[in-house]
Amino acid sequence: MKKKDFTFKNRNGKRISATLREPAGEARGTIILLHGLGGWKEQPLLVIMADAFCHAGFQVVTFDAADGAKGPDADFRMSTVTGYQEDLEDVVSYIKNEDWFAGPLILVGHSLGGTIAIRYARMHSSMVTKLVACAPAVSWKSANALTIALGLWWIALNKNKTPGPDHKWLPLDKTWLFDFMKFNSKRDAPYISAPTLIVSASKDDSLLSAKAHFSLGKWFPNATNVVIPGANHVFWKYERKLADTILEWLT
Repeated sequence: MKKKDFTFKNRNGKRISATLREPAGEARGTIILLHGLGGWKEQPLLVIMADAFCHAGFQVVTFDAADGAKGPDADFRMSTVTGYQEDLEDVVSYIKNEDWFAGPLILVGHSLGGTIAIRYARMHSSMVTKLVACAPAVSWKSANALTIALGLWWIALNKNKTPGPDHKWLPLDKTWLFDFMKFNSKRDAPYISAPTLIVSASKDDSLLSAKAHFSLGKWFPNATNVVIPGANHVFWKYERKLADTILEWLT
């Protein structure tokens, strides 16, 4: 396996830092692996998954969202889901013009990254051959009463924080929440032709629960739901199990 770091600018002039992992032999395709809110491309979960995919023969691209937790020019507080979606579009456009790119294109997203991958697959259905969403955020409409109450508190005080790298809490403006309300994976799902895998963690919360994910799966023309027992939202200690589950489905 070879690793190569590269950087380019997105449509707004901000740098996106990315890493390419290349397998020893001919690539079976390209996987773009997306982190969640507060995540980053060298997050342990993503590294374990990316290495496993690469050893299985896929070339893998990971990247830090321009306004993500570790974006070189990031303003994380003012980041939005739409901004992350645009970054993915820019990443795909960039790598498809590189000599090393090898199809087919597969998207694998964790948490918010799964939501972004689903939206991209709807908007660019001819580009995506297979789609994997790991513990995706479905929609604010899937939230329970407590989560909605926390959302109202966030809007009123605008002091919400989310976990980030190095066990730090990152401030996030209420703009993010309003923007997130535009996204609903159940609305996107019926327009996605690519075979889809939805992986749930049995110890996730209500907004990201297996129940919500099985409900989401019913909206896809071709979706498979899998639950990993004992795993939490970041699949801590179950990272390799998650990677193996995805590879079994892919191959």
